[in-house]
Amino acid sequence: MDIIERLRQEFHFNENELKLLQVLRDGSSDVKSLSQKSLVPMGRIYAVLQDLERKGLVVKNGHPAKYTCYPLEDRIVEFINREAEQFQRKKEALLADLKSSHPQMQIITDMAEYKNAYFDWISGGEFIYFVQVGYSLPLQFFPRSETEAVKVFRALNPDYIPMKEKRESRQQLWGHMRAFKNEKHLIDASTFHHYLESVDKAFGRDYLLERIRDTKRLMDLYGFEIRIRPALIASRVVITSKTVVLSTFLNNQIIAMKVDSPQTIHEYKKLFEELFSQSTSWERDTNAWLAAHPVK
Repeated sequence: MDIIERLRQEFHFNENELKLLQVLRDGSSDVKSLSQKSLVPMGRIYAVLQDLERKGLVVKNGHPAKYTCYPLEDRIVEFINREAEQFQRKKEALLADLKSSHPQMQIITDMAEYKNAYFDWISGGEFIYFVQVGYSLPLQFFPRSETEAVKVFRALNPDYIPMKEKRESRQQLWGHMRAFKNEKHLIDASTFHHYLESVDKAFGRDYLLERIRDTKRLMDLYGFEIRIRPALIASRVVITSKTVVLSTFLNNQIIAMKVDSPQTIHEYKKLFEELFSQSTSWERDTNAWLAAHPVK
């Protein structure tokens, strides 16, 4: 992966920042030349350069000012290391606060320990909700409920679509789906239909139908009722009748916690019931989109 692309994917640099870094990668430049080469408007370029200076990626020298980022790779490595150190400090402070204010929580930060403990944490109670990014559901741990389907949220996020296809298809998909990166609330049927259309255009109808068939098999086999959610809800939440387990993955690190408090379980159930009732239905809206877009 190109190191500038890593800034986009892992640190959410915006398009203007990436454009300027690409130009400065080839050498120093004044503001006017930078704007012409990068196509970043003069009205925006100073603010973007200030952000890059603040992050330690760009240096301003001389008068009239010229900007440089050489050597770019070294500067990016230093930036990543600073971000990692800052994240570690924030994580330690957060965990200390959690442990002192919520002594009933069991908290794990080590990935190996998490893998060993996770299924012990979620066993022993009837599943009510499961929130997951992507398609990796631990199916063997999800028995069909005798009273109703397990309620599963599936994230609408282009980051988690399998990216084995050729580069042009990936770029096309991102072009169609850029709006989802700013999705902050619930996803309605029209947004989900746009998502399906984006996948269809980028990868083809056969690929889309294969993913739909896979999901329908899971629903039939395990009694899932799937709704679509924004990707900004925490990466994984499991709510059973006896516990709530929350897990967040960031920069290959894990923060996971188990809460056994009946009051907390009750409040999470209320929250997710409200979210679930307002979320768009995967099955209904997928069928509606397929009916409106028959294979030609």
